[in-house]
Amino acid sequence: MIIDLPAVRELSEQRRAQILQAVTAETGSARFGGARRRVAITAGVAVGLTALGTGAAAAVDKLQARPVTNTQTARCYSEVVLGHGGDFPGTSISQAGTSRGPAQVRDALDVCASLWAAGILQAGNPSVVNHPASGPHVVPSLVACTMRDGSAAIFPGPSDTCVRLGLAPMAASSTTN
Repeated sequence: MIIDLPAVRELSEQRRAQILQAVTAETGSARFGGARRRVAITAGVAVGLTALGTGAAAAVDKLQARPVTNTQTARCYSEVVLGHGGDFPGTSISQAGTSRGPAQVRDALDVCASLWAAGILQAGNPSVVNHPASGPHVVPSLVACTMRDGSAAIFPGPSDTCVRLGLAPMAASSTTN
């Protein structure tokens, strides 16, 4: 498995000033000498390592595949944009349940691919196309992600799309893959 971590980012001038202010408040001076300098350097290193560790932990958490836990509905996206609530580019899908259990989404990736193949979902079109032109339609590469609420989200794009959106890739053991 190849893991592409985000690029290293420099601290902004504002953040550097905040750290300097915190160190100055702790040591009583912006000019360091002797023991105060060692305390300031240690504090600066500790702040830097804490920030680095927090960022790395967040990146690893996003890289971990998660199972789908909300099997009531899934989303098929026509653009690589999350949207808010029910306002997103694409459509929701669901599948009627049997008398033995609740409705569940199964094979969300295949269902979304079928919507692309039929021309109902089209690149750059934020809503479904009710009467698509006949003929073959382009089915882009699709990737399955698990949203924060545990539902499946299928996006057009390469394998790193989930991580770029801040979502977890869908676990292979999910019922919707």
